[in-house]
Amino acid sequence: KGILVSNVPTYGENTVAEHTFALILSIARNLKKAHFKVSAGDFSIKELMGFDLKGRPLGVVGTGHIGLRVIKMAIGFSMKVLAFDPAPNSFLSEILGFKYVDFETLLKESDIISLHAPDNKKTHHMINENNIGIIKKGAILINTARGGLVETIALTKALDSGILSGAG
Repeated sequence: KGILVSNVPTYGENTVAEHTFALILSIARNLKKAHFKVSAGDFSIKELMGFDLKGRPLGVVGTGHIGLRVIKMAIGFSMKVLAFDPAPNSFLSEILGFKYVDFETLLKESDIISLHAPDNKKTHHMINENNIGIIKKGAILINTARGGLVETIALTKALDSGILSGAG
């Protein structure tokens, strides 16, 4: 029908990775809470204690172009990086200094989990009511990939029960 179709596999890889870290830093430093407090005229630092990223385990699900960019940024923050991908690249793992683990281990050991996978039959609701309970208590979940990767009801329950301390 004369319709031009293009695939740009590296489109936005840096932009999405930077947005991932913007969300991580926003949650780690309580920026939203600080904004609301200041807007209400409360200039106290009570309940605004954040945490450093250095040494924290970051779990990256999907090590394609965007996931690898996130890993490189995490290494710049001196984070410990765990990764899950159905097609691991051991060469890049060795060169960049991150470790591939199975999905369950990533959920159990990561303080921050960042999703960088397509939404398909294998990945749809990869975070769900059956596995969200094994996530390290107080972890943060970042999804800059596709909404369908996370079951919304499970996410809400995990935030309400304290399994997750934040989500972006």
